[in-house]
Amino acid sequence: MKVRSASTNAPPRRRVNPAVAGPAASAPDGATVTIRAARRTDLDAVIALDAMETGLAKRDYWRSLYRRYGAAAAAERQFLVAVRGAEVVGFVIGEVRD
Repeated sequence: MKVRSASTNAPPRRRVNPAVAGPAASAPDGATVTIRAARRTDLDAVIALDAMETGLAKRDYWRSLYRRYGAAAAAERQFLVAVRGAEVVGFVIGEVRD
């Protein structure tokens, strides 16, 4: 029996282009929600959404995260927003670490 390392059993990684919009989905109210890469102009909406949950408007924190995850546009780092019409209704930030 031949033993393979865990890394050879892993599926190939898929690179995602953050400039490409994701698929559209319908919100509970029937409106279309799309996922796309965050833009600098989205920061006010992201800050407001976060402040609704935390009670704090952390402007410097979110600018820093945007510089690291949004403006850098590296494949392993993503800053995405969910948009309904012209309104940002959600966001997600993440990175892949090897």
